[in-house]
Amino acid sequence: MRWSRSGTAAQRFCSVRGNTAVGWQRVTLAPLPPGPVDMWSVGCIMAELALGSACFPGDCEIDTLFRIFRRLGTPSVEIWPEIASLPDYKPTFPSWKGIP
Repeated sequence: MRWSRSGTAAQRFCSVRGNTAVGWQRVTLAPLPPGPVDMWSVGCIMAELALGSACFPGDCEIDTLFRIFRRLGTPSVEIWPEIASLPDYKPTFPSWKGIP
């Protein structure tokens, strides 16, 4: 699928990356190993069960991430000091305040 030049930045990024499936569409059928649980994922699954649809249905990883930022706010170094050390962190990400 090709996105036009008039599409959003996230849509153009998705076409460049060539992603064919997005995170919220992927399903793992392997049994869960014992150990720590990703509470963010558990929360998203519970919300999706309650809502009957995906919480952040992005077209690709970056679109999903931007949807999370729009809803919850873009994390900053002030509230998450370690974020700058993450390999894919970009200080140029759009800054959203989130919806209260």
